[in-house]
Amino acid sequence: MSRAFIFPGQGSQTVGMGKYLYDVYPSAKSMMDKADEILGYSLKILCFEGPEDQLKLTQNAQPALYTVSLAAYEVLKEKGLSVPTCVAGHSLGEYSALAAAGVIDFETGLKLVSQRGKLMAEAAQSVPGTMAAVLGMPANEVKSLCEEISQSIGVVVVANYNCPGQIVISGEIPAVQAAVSTLKEMKKKAIPLPVSGGFHSPLLKEANEKFSNLLDTTEFKDAQFPVISNTTAKASTSGAVLREALKAQMVSSVYWEDSLYEMQGLGITELIEVGSGTVLTGLVKKTLKEAVTYSTGDSPALETVFSLIS
Repeated sequence: MSRAFIFPGQGSQTVGMGKYLYDVYPSAKSMMDKADEILGYSLKILCFEGPEDQLKLTQNAQPALYTVSLAAYEVLKEKGLSVPTCVAGHSLGEYSALAAAGVIDFETGLKLVSQRGKLMAEAAQSVPGTMAAVLGMPANEVKSLCEEISQSIGVVVVANYNCPGQIVISGEIPAVQAAVSTLKEMKKKAIPLPVSGGFHSPLLKEANEKFSNLLDTTEFKDAQFPVISNTTAKASTSGAVLREALKAQMVSSVYWEDSLYEMQGLGITELIEVGSGTVLTGLVKKTLKEAVTYSTGDSPALETVFSLIS
């Protein structure tokens, strides 16, 4: 059975995540302790105890999710799971995927996502924006509506192509609000999201340029197995190719649905969500209906998962 590991992005964080891994597995404990040393504050206490309003802040959620995902991945390796056919991650999760594939080491990735979170948080403060989910509408129609509103009101774009019938739009607050109002008039379902900024849109142009410069000075090794990029939905093992794709990620749409179809083309029949939550598992079930899915989570329930997938 061809297997892929997929890593969650921002929004999958929850207070208590990683605690079971930390308490039960020495390798996970070591990794989370190392994260505290690198960052200079107790990330694990934030993960284990919150408070939730602090954990969900972009600058905190990103290093927290990255660390918990890779702690779970270390445990998977300990359990002797075979090398995956490929890996991918949703937005922030792409950094976890790159680390899992050996493109960057844990410390380098942690420093990158910490800086990424800070830059995105700063951008949200200086260039106000928001996002909304659009359900049950063809992607091309959502994109056309965004283009129309962008010409008359302000920037709004498709941020995430998550799965059939689930699109996320992002941009300037008046433009996103206008899109939501128009969709509701069309009897379509549009849900404003509780986010702090217009991520994966041109509003992050300045932050993206700063972060691209940082990526240019970071060593990217060739991957041990293919990584599927958010911005291209293509698999590659070339460190140079993966870095270049990542440089556009903050302002590019996340092509998650197409990334799943890329996995299907590679013969993937089993997908394991590694880290906190089950968001990606749900998107897989709506896209690749024949695929077998698992989520490790980070609680005692993962022991059952290990028994099923080992």
